[in-house]
Amino acid sequence: MATGGAGRLALRRPRRHCGVRGGHRRLARRRDPGRGRRHARRPRLRPVASRARARRGDPPPGRPRLRSARRRPPPDQAAARDLRRARRARRPLTFLSASLRAAPARLAAARGWPRVAAAAAAGLALTLAQPPIGAWPLLFLAWPALFLLVDGAESPRRAARVGWQAGAAFFLSGLYWVGEAFLVEAANVWWYLPLMPVAVAALGAGLGLFWGAAFWAARRFWPTGWRRAPTLAAAILAAEVARGHVLTGFPWAMQAYAWIETPLIQVASLTGGYALSGLTLLAAMALGLRSAAPAAMVAAALATAWSWGAWRVADATPEPGPVLRLVQPNTRQVDKWAPENTRPIFENLVALTAQPADGPPPALVVWPEVAVTFLFDESVEAQAIATAALPPGASLAVGSVRIDRAAPDRPLFNSLLFYGPDGAPLGVYDKRRLAPFGEYVPYAWLLGRLGFGTLGDGLSGFTPGDGAPPPVLPGLPPFAALICYEIIFPAFVRAAARDADWALQVTNDAWFGRSAGPWQHLAQARVRAVELGLPIARAAKTGVSAMIDPWGRVTARLGLDERGVVDSPLPGPRVPTLYARLGDWPPLAFMAMAFGLARLRRV
Repeated sequence: MATGGAGRLALRRPRRHCGVRGGHRRLARRRDPGRGRRHARRPRLRPVASRARARRGDPPPGRPRLRSARRRPPPDQAAARDLRRARRARRPLTFLSASLRAAPARLAAARGWPRVAAAAAAGLALTLAQPPIGAWPLLFLAWPALFLLVDGAESPRRAARVGWQAGAAFFLSGLYWVGEAFLVEAANVWWYLPLMPVAVAALGAGLGLFWGAAFWAARRFWPTGWRRAPTLAAAILAAEVARGHVLTGFPWAMQAYAWIETPLIQVASLTGGYALSGLTLLAAMALGLRSAAPAAMVAAALATAWSWGAWRVADATPEPGPVLRLVQPNTRQVDKWAPENTRPIFENLVALTAQPADGPPPALVVWPEVAVTFLFDESVEAQAIATAALPPGASLAVGSVRIDRAAPDRPLFNSLLFYGPDGAPLGVYDKRRLAPFGEYVPYAWLLGRLGFGTLGDGLSGFTPGDGAPPPVLPGLPPFAALICYEIIFPAFVRAAARDADWALQVTNDAWFGRSAGPWQHLAQARVRAVELGLPIARAAKTGVSAMIDPWGRVTARLGLDERGVVDSPLPGPRVPTLYARLGDWPPLAFMAMAFGLARLRRV
């Protein structure tokens, strides 16, 4: 400012500096495009071309433009540049190819809501890879995407968020059927209905914490180069093993179960479900390295495992044994505990037991878990009626609740009762691994005081069994008895079937209706058969009842919501598999090896 002679203020016009202030900056750039830009002093050896052509990036008709190595764009920027060119050129195939090339860079650079959406989409894709859909190729899209998100995370905390978001989406979409159990009792307990979405969401969010911890640990010890793949695979496998043991364990929906409908599931006979999950994770993570060599190794490993599995089952013909009858009464859970239905349910079971056989008479008739709604072992009349309906020479296995009245506290058990052809009791097996919040309340000293209860069959407070094996039945080889939830624990089933030639599972999946839950339960029983090389006979109240051979193939079955029986010969066992001999130490060795490789960067 300047002061005029009359004391007035005179405004001084600002001096124009081209390329410095306001709109003059744009004028200066039009006059001298190189002024004020990065690397402006470098010579541009190209002929004069139109500005539109220069903006499009097309090469001029004269001499080619020379670029130094310093100005060559990195691969990620080159992919993005190709994507922009293809979009402007309006070439669909070129645009699709450029989009696929740019996708890994975009995933690694994703921030905010795009990263949340990518993690959730990967979790949903992993659900589609699980039974009953079994879209296993999605494993090799979802896990590399999560690998890139972790690789681009700014800190272990951000990586943990990615893991939790993907895990919550996976478990919430894959275990939605748990909410069906709340709907069964909603007519009697009204607050089960609003509680259902909260409980399902809490289950998904809680299980997602295991993945969040795994992603945090992997990013905390994040190495360089190819060692990143085994690091993340080992961290997730450690989380899966912890999920199967912490707070009584819930090893549902392992990554290995995606292979159940393929020959590759036969690898579980060597490694078990956990180690096969680890190998699957490692193969998928290797694709996230974006290198031709790891991709070729993954393709070769998959082809080898697939061919070996196909060869293993090509000429597999087990020797038929005694015939078993698996009874499926198709009793709806909502009608089960009505007092007026007690006798019709029992008569339905007796009628299916007495049904004439099309072939050889069965040696054992199996009723599913808690098939009757009264104490069968205390009803002499019911025992006489049931055994009178047996085929000649057949024994009877009955799923029922029982009370040990000889004990001072009179404990309640979920049991499998056995009776001989003459009706004499042969023995009992009591369930050892109880379902939390279904048969008992874990940490009842705390959760019970907070008002948490069970969703059981009108009963609660079951006591786990003492581990006594089932009795030896006439005309049948030794077997392992499993009730419902116990089949999902690989180590438990391996220990129970140590001296057995087959396994018998009874279950009540009526709680979960026609959802994916019963099919996922069946898939886990099939994997246990592959792991141990033993046949498994499975009797379910509403389905799916099935006979499973030692290779995990279903030789006979009765679907959901069907009433009837499955009469099938018991397949003979295979020699003990490698997993049956070694157990689950291979995944522990794999985790230790991967962690050691990750630490090599500090040596």
